[in-house]
Amino acid sequence: MAQDKKMPAIQIASCLLLVSGFAALIYQTVWMTSFRLIFGASTPATGAVLAIFMGGLGLGGWYWGRRLTEHSQPLKIYGLLEIAIACSAALSPFLLEGVQ
Repeated sequence: MAQDKKMPAIQIASCLLLVSGFAALIYQTVWMTSFRLIFGASTPATGAVLAIFMGGLGLGGWYWGRRLTEHSQPLKIYGLLEIAIACSAALSPFLLEGVQ
């Protein structure tokens, strides 16, 4: 009898959250360094990064909160959102260069 080798949803969610948190720390470090070069000091850079991060959390929770609870595959949507965030983060150095 063959055993089912599918990973349970809780393990998938745990892996996604671990990778997401690690990526967020990398984004924060890179953006803080970039914003320090733009603003010339760490205090305004920290404020800008924090405002963008908290604004993104608030808007994301507001927009996706109900939609994901009603969706049949919320983990798939979450994974796709993380990929979209990674792609937009990859574009951020070019956008920050334009601001400078």
